[in-house]
Amino acid sequence: VASTIVGNVDYRPWYTTSSLNNLDTTAPIPVIISTAGSLTKTSPIPFSVNFGEGMNDFELGDITVDNGTAGDLVFTGTNYTFNVTPTDDGDVTVSIPANGAWDASGNYNEDSNSISRNYDHTIPTLSTVTIASNNSNTALAKVGDTITLTFVASENLASKPIVNIATHAIDAENVVQGSDAQHWIATYVITNSDSEGVVPFTINFTDIATNTGIQVSVKTEDSDVTFDKTAPVVAIIAPS
Repeated sequence: VASTIVGNVDYRPWYTTSSLNNLDTTAPIPVIISTAGSLTKTSPIPFSVNFGEGMNDFELGDITVDNGTAGDLVFTGTNYTFNVTPTDDGDVTVSIPANGAWDASGNYNEDSNSISRNYDHTIPTLSTVTIASNNSNTALAKVGDTITLTFVASENLASKPIVNIATHAIDAENVVQGSDAQHWIATYVITNSDSEGVVPFTINFTDIATNTGIQVSVKTEDSDVTFDKTAPVVAIIAPS
């Protein structure tokens, strides 16, 4: 870390009087970027900073990080790369304060831009999963009834979940977003080719940061739906 400048003293002993006319007095302005998206599950998060020229005495301690720890500082030309390991989910913010390093002419850097990446490594879950039929008894279904699977995720999902009902992959048009990207409804019209018994289902889902949830195949509340396609048989018995 460079020493602090006191007042406006510009002490550059390597310059001679004859060379002062060409003195560089421009303070380098560091620019920080990251190849990670604004929302990311990547850890550590890659960053780079470019001062526009070579710098002296730039160290990890010159980097200010909120919700993370900087490491792996590498210098290449006028560019430095480093990684930040997030402490927790949420915004990871990086900046470089002024006067941390100096160029070949002794000019100390100015403040950099401040850059943030939203870190999310939490696997999404489904807090509510229910299945019902449009039969008068919603726990039962016959041929032609519609099975509705309703579920709520712990956070917004990246795209339509992949849903399977009664061993059938449900077409995308029958998987519909509800009030927001946390609420979803999938439907399937049951047919004579489906097997009788409790109607099975699976739900596969991914959040916006591409964390994949654990497949769900069990409801959280209410009854299962039982499919019955067997017509009742009426037996007429003659009196003896």
